[in-house]
Amino acid sequence: MSEQASCVADLAAEIVVRLPALDGNRRQMFFRWLQVHHHSDVRVTSTNLEQCLTAWLGTLPVEGMNWEYHLILNEIAWWRDLDEESLADFMRSEQAWDVQDEIRIK
Repeated sequence: MSEQASCVADLAAEIVVRLPALDGNRRQMFFRWLQVHHHSDVRVTSTNLEQCLTAWLGTLPVEGMNWEYHLILNEIAWWRDLDEESLADFMRSEQAWDVQDEIRIK
């Protein structure tokens, strides 16, 4: 394994270690953010997170990889620290978007 590949694997593993800080709804919203942020067609879940991150971060230059790593850690912290009322507002907002998307599809 190359030095960069090892670094990517370490960063992805560190992100996965931080994930238990998020409960169900916060984790769901984080995954939605991550999915949109890195424009993935693959649904990101707890079981494939490390694999998805390793594949994605591995395509970035070192500076971009480090920037994204810190952004993701900050996003996890943001969802963790979000108050319950604001979380509920986000959940309602996301549900509204989901309904609009379903209407457009039909």
